[in-house]
Amino acid sequence: AQVQALRSAAAKCEIGERELDAALRFLHEAGAILLHAGGDGGMAEGRVFMQPQWIVDALSYVVREADAKNVNDDLRAMDVKIREETMYGGALDNLLTKGVLSGSLLRECLWGLPVFTSGERKFENNCHKELIELLEDFKLLRSVGKDRFLVPAMLPEGDLPPGYDISQSWVPEASNGALQKYRRRFRMQALPGAFFSQLLLSWSIGGVDVPGQTVQQFLKQHVATFACRTATILRRPEQHDDEPGVEETVVVSCCSERKAEHRLSEIRVMAWVDFGSDSDKCSGGETSTSWGLFREVCSTIEGSALSCGPVDCRVPIVDEVSGEEIAGIDIYDQQLKGLRVRIDGSGSFPGIDRERKDLMPPDEGKRAMLNRVAPVAPQLCVGSAGGLSGAREG
Repeated sequence: AQVQALRSAAAKCEIGERELDAALRFLHEAGAILLHAGGDGGMAEGRVFMQPQWIVDALSYVVREADAKNVNDDLRAMDVKIREETMYGGALDNLLTKGVLSGSLLRECLWGLPVFTSGERKFENNCHKELIELLEDFKLLRSVGKDRFLVPAMLPEGDLPPGYDISQSWVPEASNGALQKYRRRFRMQALPGAFFSQLLLSWSIGGVDVPGQTVQQFLKQHVATFACRTATILRRPEQHDDEPGVEETVVVSCCSERKAEHRLSEIRVMAWVDFGSDSDKCSGGETSTSWGLFREVCSTIEGSALSCGPVDCRVPIVDEVSGEEIAGIDIYDQQLKGLRVRIDGSGSFPGIDRERKDLMPPDEGKRAMLNRVAPVAPQLCVGSAGGLSGAREG
């Protein structure tokens, strides 16, 4: 039911809006109803679902285990029926292996075929549109063209392709020879299971209208060239005025680790920029970049992770030969405000002296001029003990 309709009915019983809204919020928090406030109008444009389990049931046919051994009898029987008696077997495989959902499969089979054990119809046709809108609002589905959706929780598991894996080394082979590189590391308490896949969805497809495009065209246009549940490769071309074109590549990798009794999550981000084509490389003249994709990714991670608790965000300083992180500076450290960053030595750590532009992009709104020679490895310097938090332990 629409909140506005409930308000109108309550007014006839001399129940004010504030009283009704407070009652709805209480019932929502108690789990008796689902209150979904939508649009800029907030509560006034919201909807109330009297049976939250109805939505959970609808979602259970979309977000599920792919292996038939790990699902219940209803889902197992439905899969067999789809593959043997309908034309949607390939569409079901696309959902289970790629996270790509056909609207026809959803309406005709997942929500349309009778329940195996009872023979009852799952969801009436007049409910489908509202259910899809609700799942999109919750970022469980995302439209990617005509009657196609991506399901972030169903993206495949996997590893980054060779040459792009930053989980073990901060110097992946694919970044060799790049005009400039930047890195960022985020650590926080263990994140919800679907956290990363929802982030990936927002980076890869944005909020753009794409009528008539296929999923493949859509993803190609909107930068995702590789995606799995814990990692992605994003690309975005850029050309400013008459400068040679460049392409920005951002690799993101998420992992978890256990320290003492706590489970932590770590998200690594590495970005580099190179010429967009051989002709751009040979054209001569200076070029620049806004680092827009890197900024967008880092901002989204930090903002979203803060909703789950404190976030430790650092700029890794890396040995460009071994790929090891030899120190890390808090993103808000005053040292990153100046032109140079000097980390004094302590014990076996000799210290580091770097230019800020080799660690951080320029301030928002400013473009970074790109050198034709990749940055050199960090210069080591011997100094007194400093107070940097994040230098390699031991």
